[in-house]
Amino acid sequence: MGRLDTAVKTSGETSLGRLSAVVGGPARARSAVHEPGSDGLVAGVQDAVSQLVRASSMNELLGLAAEAAARIGFTRVLLSRIDHGIWVTHTAYNEHDADFAEQLLAFGTAHSQRLAGQLLESEMLLSGAPILVCDAQSHPRVFRKIVKFTRATDYVAAPVQAWGAPVAMVHADRYPDRSVHELDRDLLGLYAGGLGLAIERAQLADRLRVINQASASLGDRACDDAPGGGPSATQPPPRLAAVSPLPRAERATERLSPREWDVLRSIALGKTNAQIATALFLTENTVKVHVKRILRKLGAANRTEAAALYHRLTRRGPCD
Repeated sequence: MGRLDTAVKTSGETSLGRLSAVVGGPARARSAVHEPGSDGLVAGVQDAVSQLVRASSMNELLGLAAEAAARIGFTRVLLSRIDHGIWVTHTAYNEHDADFAEQLLAFGTAHSQRLAGQLLESEMLLSGAPILVCDAQSHPRVFRKIVKFTRATDYVAAPVQAWGAPVAMVHADRYPDRSVHELDRDLLGLYAGGLGLAIERAQLADRLRVINQASASLGDRACDDAPGGGPSATQPPPRLAAVSPLPRAERATERLSPREWDVLRSIALGKTNAQIATALFLTENTVKVHVKRILRKLGAANRTEAAALYHRLTRRGPCD
């Protein structure tokens, strides 16, 4: 396959290697959780992340994320997206009351919160470290509406990072019977790390699926064009076309990161920065930075030129 496939496979192997570090064994996980009697809970983290890895799509993965965290022993879990710097609830799980989980999701959707100022979660996203809040009802820096609605007395939360940027958050507690402690914070942090890597893996799998489908389509067309309508013994396999009029720009595409390929593909589809940010779980400012880098690497004057180059690079050329 072409350079696109090579880049995706290289990134995929890196992501899978990091994912293995999270789910690879209790001994490795215990290095981050130094608490007696934690083996069963660490195994719960491994089971939860393994469940996420088996998801066949991003939608399925995010749909499973809240419930999977309950394997660690939490009774309530809330998964939220970060959308243009806004805290947006995505899925919720309640071990004892499924109706309340739906109510929490609806309430959070109706009361989104900008992640700024003194909010604890804003600081958490900047530091990349999970947090433990012991006095939720009286703490001045919590999201007051959510805390009052859930009647939470304490909770743990962890940032979910993918491709080096925060894309989501996970909140959890053991309401109403038990409190959460430092161990719960660390375990949720491990889980959030696995979730972030699972998101990367799912996105890489989606990208590979698109490339394989395009490659199969090119192969079918190559067979149809061969003498006699069948496969040619002397004709090499189809490849992504070279763009001969733009050799410098073609070489520049080799320097694009996997995430920049995602953004470039979205640009070629005519999506706005806001739409790209939503689809890729990025902030709009992060998308703007990616767009500037893409234009600079390709030597393109604007998005239209970048989109045209993308279509030319991915259009089938002669199999010579």
